[in-house]
Amino acid sequence: MKDLAKPVNFYYANRHARSVSLMGDFNSWNTNAHSLRQREDGGWFLEVPLTRGSHRYLFVVDGELTLDPRAGGSVTTEFLTKASIISVS
Repeated sequence: MKDLAKPVNFYYANRHARSVSLMGDFNSWNTNAHSLRQREDGGWFLEVPLTRGSHRYLFVVDGELTLDPRAGGSVTTEFLTKASIISVS
């Protein structure tokens, strides 16, 4: 049976950021694939459909690779120092 995608919410709190995007193993680490939108409270939000399993990702905040402070943990990757990790069940 094919894995079905579930909506997963990503949030980054930084009202002073000019741009925030999401890159990860689910979008081939493409910094332009998923741009977050700034909400009225100043935080940045995006909903992304992800398949079941563990996914590695980073925020790109004003061009800087940034771990997710709200992530359940981080891992070392084969080509980046560290990445945040999220598990989808």
